[in-house]
Amino acid sequence: MLTWAKARRHGDGVTTSRGSDSWYARPAARAWTCAPARAGVHAFHASLDGYAATPLIELPAVAVQLGVGRVLVKDESARLGLPAFKVLGASWAIRQVLSLWPAGAHVLLVAATDGNHGRAVARMARLFGQRALVFVPDGVHPAAVAAIAAEGAQVNHVAGAYDEAVRLAADAARGPDAALVQDTAWPGYEQVPSWIVEGYSTLFAEIDVQLPALRAGPPSLVVVPVGVGSLAQAAVAHYRSKPAGAGAALLAVEPDTAAGVLASLTRGELVSVPTGVTIMAGLNCGTPSSLAWPYLREGLDGAVAVTDADSAAALRELAGHGIAAGPCGAAALAGARAALTGEGAGARRGALAIGPDATVVLICTEGADANPPPRPAAGPCRTGAVDGPGQRGRDRPGASRVRSKSAAEPPGPRMAVTERASSGSPQYEHDGIAVTIWPQAVCLVSTGGPPGAAHRSPHWRIAATTCHRSRPLLVSRYSERGG
Repeated sequence: MLTWAKARRHGDGVTTSRGSDSWYARPAARAWTCAPARAGVHAFHASLDGYAATPLIELPAVAVQLGVGRVLVKDESARLGLPAFKVLGASWAIRQVLSLWPAGAHVLLVAATDGNHGRAVARMARLFGQRALVFVPDGVHPAAVAAIAAEGAQVNHVAGAYDEAVRLAADAARGPDAALVQDTAWPGYEQVPSWIVEGYSTLFAEIDVQLPALRAGPPSLVVVPVGVGSLAQAAVAHYRSKPAGAGAALLAVEPDTAAGVLASLTRGELVSVPTGVTIMAGLNCGTPSSLAWPYLREGLDGAVAVTDADSAAALRELAGHGIAAGPCGAAALAGARAALTGEGAGARRGALAIGPDATVVLICTEGADANPPPRPAAGPCRTGAVDGPGQRGRDRPGASRVRSKSAAEPPGPRMAVTERASSGSPQYEHDGIAVTIWPQAVCLVSTGGPPGAAHRSPHWRIAATTCHRSRPLLVSRYSERGG
């Protein structure tokens, strides 16, 4: 939740922050205009096998919570056979890239990814009869990595962050038969990212058709999860190409551990930020796209950073309404809630010009299959036994008792082991041990298979590979499984 405090002005924008809680607003954005996306993109996508507009789902109960007239979720969990919107950009860009090569040429398509873009490039490479090489940084869910490989791509793991993976992909694409298909831009590399942004325009063109069909007017607010900012750029290009003042307010949402756009808007210049670990893996980008930056700087009405806990809560709420969102997709609801409710909401709503009759569109960019969210381990172990800071040994409703254990004491076959963790990927499987990252904790549950590395380690460390490279997690307590 945000707190309105310590306002700072940069140009005509206003930034407020308290600790890691941050908010930026630029009410003048709706007066800015730009050229529309190129015509013909939607028609291209409609010509592809399996094309269908993704649904726009109304959530009346959420509208009541947010104090607005209507809330509609653009659900991108099933887009052209993939669980995220990214294939819209990859398909259009690869079509343009291959048109520059002689007919029948064999091209290696290279990309870096936090998950969804790489799978989309791999899928389209296979459909176009080409090869793909995808660089994947630390922190991407193993299921997402496996899905990229299953498309036939060569996957190279990068022991570093997303920006390092982008650098290595750019280096690899310098070969004579290779082409970089990257969804972020930098000086000297802007044509392909511009095609990717054009591809995303189909999503917003669909919304234009769907809203009248639902007897809804134009959106008052469109909320967009942001990684490098290409989708937000597409949103700005779509809504700011309308007459000045007639477009929707546009709100960008980032993880608080990777808020590069928010930091850039706050400082009034394009900057990079160090990134941390987040369940919103697809948004874990520290450097905004240089191509997107002018659009974001001029065309965004607001930007907000949300926590993993915010995203997880929004994910659960969307699931309760039948929308199987991934953490990145759920960030849109988390951001809307952070901006429109809580302390200081009146000022934030005023900056976005959001009243009680507003129509809010949330762009749910991915489904749960794209980036599986953290989940409790299966079986009769009660998940309430995982303690947060300051809760050791404390009984809570639905929780089993927790006690300290000796580091040398091995787990029994029906025992859950809890480890305290400061960082790690959302979920990791290692040698028969299921690992789930919780806020401030990791739950290891014996699967009954062959003894895992943790069994062999005398100090209860995960040997060789950890949830975050070379950072072993020490067992501090355990709870016995019932049943």
